[in-house]
Amino acid sequence: MRETTEIYVDERGYLHELYYDKFLRHEFGYIVMTHPGFGRDTERWHYHMEKSEMFTCVAGSINVAVRDRHGVVVVHNLTAGDGVFVRIEGEDHSVFNGSNEDATILAMCDKPYNPADELRRDMDDWSWRAWSRLKNKIQS
Repeated sequence: MRETTEIYVDERGYLHELYYDKFLRHEFGYIVMTHPGFGRDTERWHYHMEKSEMFTCVAGSINVAVRDRHGVVVVHNLTAGDGVFVRIEGEDHSVFNGSNEDATILAMCDKPYNPADELRRDMDDWSWRAWSRLKNKIQS
């Protein structure tokens, strides 16, 4: 087991590593807090060549978009306490906090956070802006 964890902070919020344990199926966990109106790769998809992830919301609410290998996009609205987990295994994904409060997710992974494994792909056929307009139109 590693002795220390890291905290990465930028204008969007923070990512706080929680644990690293090779005896668990998900060896590594971290908390990601995202401020309202921000996200993780909201103008492009990101994906991992080696790491699989599982997300759940522990404070506030946040949206996780996942594009499968066939190009189908599903947006998961995660809310603290709803017990919903989203598993991502190599798919394109993006996270956006469209709420009015900070949102925090717990991410459980099979590998530690490694910026070099976080690859990007253009969002040619989908956007958070278009999704938000459609969502607002449906709710009206």
